[in-house]
Amino acid sequence: MDIPRDLLQFTYKKPNPTGSCWTCISQNSRCSRDLPECGECLESGRTCAGYANQPQWPRIKCRRRYFEASAPKNNGKGRRLADKRNKNSPVAYERPPIPCSSLSALGVTGAESRLIQHFANNIATIALAIDYRGNIFRSFIPMAMSDRALLNSILAVSAAHLSRWENKMDASSALYTRRALVEMESKLRDPVLASSESTLAAILCLMSMEVGNGSKGWKHHYAGLEGWLQWKTDTSQLDPFLKSWVFLAGFQAALVLGSQPSVTISQWLERSDSQQQGLSQQVVDPFLGYSVRLPRLLLKAASLQKARNELIMTQGELQCQVTLLQQEIATCKLDTEKPILLASSCRNDDFFHLAETSVG
Repeated sequence: MDIPRDLLQFTYKKPNPTGSCWTCISQNSRCSRDLPECGECLESGRTCAGYANQPQWPRIKCRRRYFEASAPKNNGKGRRLADKRNKNSPVAYERPPIPCSSLSALGVTGAESRLIQHFANNIATIALAIDYRGNIFRSFIPMAMSDRALLNSILAVSAAHLSRWENKMDASSALYTRRALVEMESKLRDPVLASSESTLAAILCLMSMEVGNGSKGWKHHYAGLEGWLQWKTDTSQLDPFLKSWVFLAGFQAALVLGSQPSVTISQWLERSDSQQQGLSQQVVDPFLGYSVRLPRLLLKAASLQKARNELIMTQGELQCQVTLLQQEIATCKLDTEKPILLASSCRNDDFFHLAETSVG
């Protein structure tokens, strides 16, 4: 049974520093750390208690209670005797903690667990052009177990998508969005937390939700994304597939807003393009679904559109640039008869590798 939402405020969190599930910790056994449930627990027939910080009820001691005893009204002294305490009355009762089995394996309520499962099983699959072994969306879930801003962002995205999926009225995504923004405001006050990948992931999740809803609110989140990129000067250690997501957001903003593509994104692609010299053309970004050579050319196309709108080039110069760009784009065509490897479009020296997964 789920704990009522209005009672959860009275619980405190018991941290889990090991990363193993609580069942394996209590059994002193090795945990496989699989999601949503530990593989060792499933094989042995145990119930997995999950990985999240455990809600615990505080131990509350009740006051001692006494019966009041008074003398009869017709006592000889003609007056009421003082109240006396009956020492045989019940002793204080200590309230036991509610077992964690009342929550899901992920340490959240049943309704929120369903949203997380929808995110992992459905959104993570359809949000990418190619589902691969290291799917970035599924990796958000372990991160979210210790990051309330990211968790609420995931719940907001999942609630909005699930309501459209089931053709029902969305009654909870706005609530989770507000919670995510409150948590985000708190995180941004701490430079260490603000610079984490989970903060970037939360911003991207909220922006994608607004895009999916057809709302103009994505512009507000994109402004925050640009501010985050300018503030975090060193982005070399960011997950390369997160960079692909940032590129997609920047490219869409450049087309819709007519703005110049972010300098940070352009630098990622220029560095990656220099590494791709001599690389097979059969390399696809699974996040985007096309050749890793194409994002740089798409940003160039967005720049040409801006030049056309602002009359920066003559018609002849513009046509010449468009022709050259189309020739470069044609070289990115894939041969479907050959195997296709997966990689990120925004690799750098530290992350330059091909994914193990291949499709053909």
